[in-house]
Amino acid sequence: MRRWPWVGQQGWHDVLFMHWPVPYELLKPYVPDPFTIETYEGQAWITVILFQAKNSRLRGMPTSMSYPSFLQINTRTYIQFDGEPGIYFLSVDVNHLPIVASAKGILKLPYELAEMEIAKNNDHILFKSKRVRSNLSITGITANYQPLTERIANPQGTLAYWLTERYCFWMIKGKRIIKGPLSHLPWELYDVTLDLYMTDIIPFIPTKYLKTNPVVHYGKTVHAYLHPFEQSGIYLDDQPF
Repeated sequence: MRRWPWVGQQGWHDVLFMHWPVPYELLKPYVPDPFTIETYEGQAWITVILFQAKNSRLRGMPTSMSYPSFLQINTRTYIQFDGEPGIYFLSVDVNHLPIVASAKGILKLPYELAEMEIAKNNDHILFKSKRVRSNLSITGITANYQPLTERIANPQGTLAYWLTERYCFWMIKGKRIIKGPLSHLPWELYDVTLDLYMTDIIPFIPTKYLKTNPVVHYGKTVHAYLHPFEQSGIYLDDQPF
């Protein structure tokens, strides 16, 4: 249940979740103090998500007026504020400049422009991304993944549920603590094989923590709805109110 009806919608397709356990102490400097980093059985996590976004439009707009399809990579961790769990974006890579400009300018979210492509051959999916900022070293992902037929059991309480069933993101805009509420049907997750090459997507995490095989999930599609942003507090003098 959400306080206000949804105002925007978007389809997420061929979604690859890649999760790594990381030390809490490494994440702490990158998550603002009002938010509490969540852990699962004492372990903090980072997730990188690849997907194709389709049919992005505001409420009341016909499908024919949807924003063109685009590709996106989200890097996130898991937090809560005032008892409500959600996610915190560490970076978001997108291959459409207008989205990057509006998200950085209006929402102050950490968006980056990237050159991306996706290719599908039957049930094999190849996703490539490289950031375009010249002052960065080569920063990108090449992921070759193949969803399997066996569905993952992800009832409430499991790690898979904890990592994927998140229905808001938190951010700070100026001095305001903002919640971005989301809604969608529960994920249908599947096992997936993965061949991954990744460079500096999460530069503040030593590579030794990311060389281990990630926990991976695949979701074929989900239709998500964005609800009006809600101001949940004011952040002044290092204290949330």
